[in-house]
Amino acid sequence: MPDGDELLQRDSYKRAPGATDDQLDAAEQALALMFPAELRSLYLVSDGVVDAAGQWFVIWPLDMLIAENLRRRSDQMLPHEAIAFGDNGAGDPFVVFEGQRAVSCWYPIEGRTTQLAAGLDVFWRGWTDGTIAT
Repeated sequence: MPDGDELLQRDSYKRAPGATDDQLDAAEQALALMFPAELRSLYLVSDGVVDAAGQWFVIWPLDMLIAENLRRRSDQMLPHEAIAFGDNGAGDPFVVFEGQRAVSCWYPIEGRTTQLAAGLDVFWRGWTDGTIAT
């Protein structure tokens, strides 16, 4: 899982201080899903990462994660077992599925996912160096 320095590989990324275990527990309870270990570790390092150049949250803060997941589920735009945690800047969320490591991009209009990486560490390195795109 990326550490704080890896989250800031490029100057344009700004990270928030990490979330607490209690905040993560509350998020899991709100979504009725358990975060995969890597996602939980990511949020302990940073409660959101902003792409300052593009002015969007690549990794959503927990409060935004909860609100977006609940809204998208309610609108039937996200599978219940998916946890959306950020997006590509065009509104297509990055997701992990409960109990899995892989990171995918969810395309709600088509109702499909495209796997981006086998885990969050690989995803973040690829996203920041440009080898992973959506």
